[in-house]
Amino acid sequence: MPVWKLDNLLNVGYIFKPHSYLGTVKVVFYTAFPKNFKIENSIIYLNKDGYIVPFFLEQYKFNNSTNALFKILDIDNEGQAKEISGLSFALQEETLPQNLVKDLIWYNIEGYRVLNSKSRSIGTVSGVDSENNNIYLEIQLDKKDTITLLVSYDVLEHISKRKKTIKFTLSDEVYRVNDDSSPYSE
Repeated sequence: MPVWKLDNLLNVGYIFKPHSYLGTVKVVFYTAFPKNFKIENSIIYLNKDGYIVPFFLEQYKFNNSTNALFKILDIDNEGQAKEISGLSFALQEETLPQNLVKDLIWYNIEGYRVLNSKSRSIGTVSGVDSENNNIYLEIQLDKKDTITLLVSYDVLEHISKRKKTIKFTLSDEVYRVNDDSSPYSE
């Protein structure tokens, strides 16, 4: 039997809403999936009250590259479907194409420590937002200030899932907030 734990799972989307009175749900993916993508073993993992719970898919159908319909085993009516609405779901990382893993990693780094180019801690990722195909990280700085950083692969040096760190090649100037010596202060 395969071992599943947080380390080998990637959040890939969330349950949007019930689709029918038979328990079918509409799901939304964080990034575009290929039309011919197959969910290995037909298992998804829901994050329910902080616990990772496996669910078997009876059927799934991609509507387009960013949403699908799932019929989940033992979710047999609209009420049960409403109970899982809003929950994020994960798939095993090794079952995903590498280009998707690269896109999805951003939705899995909340709580990671942010390191500067000299490997010094700057703060912690407190939120991730994607808008118009851009990724914005909300970073709670060690000084208790919060900044929003537009992320580019040009400034990303390394992400460590094991250490839960993300390292950027940015200078300390970028991270200064409310500091009179910062070129970015008002």
